[in-house]
Amino acid sequence: MRIGLDGMPLTQLKTGVGTYTRELAHALAAQSPHDDFELVSPLAFQPDALGSDKPANLAMVYTKPNPLQRRWWSIGLPSYIRRTSLALFHGTNFEVPLRGNCPTVITIHDLSLLLHSSTHEARAVLRGRLRLPQMVRRATFVITVSEQVRREVCEHLGIEAGKVVAIPLAAQRTFVPMSSAETDPVLRRLGVEDEFLLYAGTIEPRKNLITLLHAFDEISWKTELRPQLVIAGKVGWKQKDVISDLQKSSAGDRIKFVGYVSDADLCALYS
Repeated sequence: MRIGLDGMPLTQLKTGVGTYTRELAHALAAQSPHDDFELVSPLAFQPDALGSDKPANLAMVYTKPNPLQRRWWSIGLPSYIRRTSLALFHGTNFEVPLRGNCPTVITIHDLSLLLHSSTHEARAVLRGRLRLPQMVRRATFVITVSEQVRREVCEHLGIEAGKVVAIPLAAQRTFVPMSSAETDPVLRRLGVEDEFLLYAGTIEPRKNLITLLHAFDEISWKTELRPQLVIAGKVGWKQKDVISDLQKSSAGDRIKFVGYVSDADLCALYS
């Protein structure tokens, strides 16, 4: 059987959805060695998007669309599925092909585009309001990453409960505890001290860093603790506003921005 997955989350710097897509593709291919899996994208993939341990039955397919096929979800992808006879397509980031008879699975990570629209760009909110209801109706089956999101999908998108299942996320295979001999050089290179609180994620309003900042300030006011607040992640929408608020904090000298870090460095920080 030939199974396709949405490869677009692996065409940019990898964040949560990109990690989910990569790890899911790896695991499915390893568990079903007699089936063929492919990550399909109309955009070029990031270098080494799948790592060096890619299973033999997992491929990355960059299919550059012609002008008509740039309407990827309605024309380009359905055309590709028809040509290659995919038996199933998994949309790992809330989108699936809008045409064709191929069964589809869709993953919805959250409904913040609908329920917390002020924390997103206006164009993303408009797209989400148009596409989310359309996509979940089109999909054969829906996966959410938590029970809370499963309930929200059923309530706000009017999807019957039997069509939606919550499958919690797991840690990456490479995220195992490291020794201090391994982590100390990373901390020194990043300028991180022995005692710190860690935030890992994109720097943007919807991550609610301001609440984290208020809590961090309270540690400084109400205790004798003086940890660093280490912020690891790429900058996103309205990042200047968030960073400005962080830098104005009374504990601003204890906030350390380390930027977007590799999986190896992130593992060291967690350890």
